[in-house]
Amino acid sequence: MWKTVMLMAAVAIMGTGCSVEPLLNPPVGDAKEMDAATNKELIGKWKASSNNAVYEGEATWMLDEKGNPSGCLQIAASSNRDAKIKPLTPMIAGVFKIDNELYIVLAADVKKMIDKDKYADESVWMMRPNFFVAKLTPDNADFKLEWVNFFEQTKNKAGENIDVPIDSLARKENGLVMNSTKELQKLLKEKKYKLQAPIILQRISK
Repeated sequence: MWKTVMLMAAVAIMGTGCSVEPLLNPPVGDAKEMDAATNKELIGKWKASSNNAVYEGEATWMLDEKGNPSGCLQIAASSNRDAKIKPLTPMIAGVFKIDNELYIVLAADVKKMIDKDKYADESVWMMRPNFFVAKLTPDNADFKLEWVNFFEQTKNKAGENIDVPIDSLARKENGLVMNSTKELQKLLKEKKYKLQAPIILQRISK
């Protein structure tokens, strides 16, 4: 299993809160399916603002065991809220294409978290990451990021919040989208989703 997440993923995740849908499976098979050209464009330092906080992050190539770029990005980021700067969860990112539309798949870098806290490698299986997907659109030198939701929230007759699938293929259990990679790709290809309000990722430097 490979892990993914983008620079400033935490920007949008923390900025939009619980409305960002976690996925059990990634919507792309492996690093070979990544869009190398766009991943390269994301290398560098970025910032974004959301909910009265400013987030900054730096994207670098994630290296394989031989020290070569793996096709994914690794992210180090921090938040600045009320003049308090705090590091965010280490992340990995990967951009992929479906019918010339760019998407980015996101997850926590579990291995780096375990290494940082000096846990044994055997702990990895207990910390399987969730995945998140967003649409990514170039905007001059910047990028526009819009979170993808396969469900929309409404209220039942009792006034309780419920999740309604945008397409009957989408499945969710306990707040987690359960679809397979192949099913997620089908939903993306057919645009059976809704986009959240865009967040602009502004380049600081390469």
